[in-house]
Amino acid sequence: MKTHHWKSIIFILIVFLLIDSPKAKAPEKETIVSDDLMEISVLQSIEADTGGRIELAVLEKTSNSEPEPAVTPKIEPAAESEPYYIKDIPLSKSNQKHLYDTCKKYGVDYIEALAVMTVENSQYDPNLKYKNKNGTIDYGLFQINNSNREWLKKELGITDLLDPYQNITAGVYILSDLGNRLKGHKKYIAYNMGESGMKKYISRGNNTTRYSRKVMETYEKLKQG
Repeated sequence: MKTHHWKSIIFILIVFLLIDSPKAKAPEKETIVSDDLMEISVLQSIEADTGGRIELAVLEKTSNSEPEPAVTPKIEPAAESEPYYIKDIPLSKSNQKHLYDTCKKYGVDYIEALAVMTVENSQYDPNLKYKNKNGTIDYGLFQINNSNREWLKKELGITDLLDPYQNITAGVYILSDLGNRLKGHKKYIAYNMGESGMKKYISRGNNTTRYSRKVMETYEKLKQG
């Protein structure tokens, strides 16, 4: 009986110690270093009182080197487009632009207009006056003859043939008007002599003049740059 009694006591003590023992400690955090030098930290926890449930948590993934900050590319402003500007011509940018815009308005080739202006006034002097043998006077950049003054004033409001803007408007308008009826050399002869003068000249078997040939040559030179 005594032996059995002591065996019972020992069994009860063993059971008590097992029940009262502390929970199993979680293993230390493991660190794995991969070939690309990235660290992955894994924490494992074991809950002894929940039937041995295991949880895995990935805490962080870091690089040994800090990434370089993003750089915003600097965008330079686009240069202003100036298709009208020809630096070799001693005519101001503002006058060249007005000529270009007026040519677009009236459907005249810009280089053609420049060629006529160059032959008429090689110095591009807006104040140039030239007195003809018949007593008429040519004015300004396009050397507009004063015989055109009245109808230009009526149709375009031109009041000052020495004003470069008004003179350019008049010259381009005349080229446009002639171009609606005449082509090639005839157009330039008419610009130089007037339509009636051109018709008389052509009627005598002439097809070109020194003036018309000069305009054509200047046009080709300007076009080639």
